[in-house]
Amino acid sequence: MSKYPADWDQRRRKVYNRDGYECKRCGASGGSNGDTELHAHHKNPISNGGTHHMSNLVTLCRSCHGDMHPNNPKLATPPTNSTVNQRSGSQGITVSGTTFLKLMLALMLINIFMYYISPLSLIIMVPISLFLFVMIGTMYLVSLFKQG
Repeated sequence: MSKYPADWDQRRRKVYNRDGYECKRCGASGGSNGDTELHAHHKNPISNGGTHHMSNLVTLCRSCHGDMHPNNPKLATPPTNSTVNQRSGSQGITVSGTTFLKLMLALMLINIFMYYISPLSLIIMVPISLFLFVMIGTMYLVSLFKQG
């Protein structure tokens, strides 16, 4: 028997939404607002009589949640910029919409800068930029499908 209610996924998503998809301890952004893996934390633990009610839940990033539960091996070592697919156990890099736009803007600015240094540099930079655009775009699309 699971210690979480049947509607746990729905509840935790409501908590994330209520908290603006932001860790309430350090301010890191997750969901469509950033790359941080978010968790719903029980302010008063179930083991101490706490409930799964929204008023007892707060959004924390994986790192802060790990700090709150130092003896929990699942939270002990936060992953870098990858997430673990809970169903298959496979790892994959996720790219949020915000990160995607920032990377594309950076690529455009690098190309503009390189053009001013030497217009011939575009012969090298354009194919590299196209390759990076396709790779980052693919990662973004894959992360959208994983969320859905």
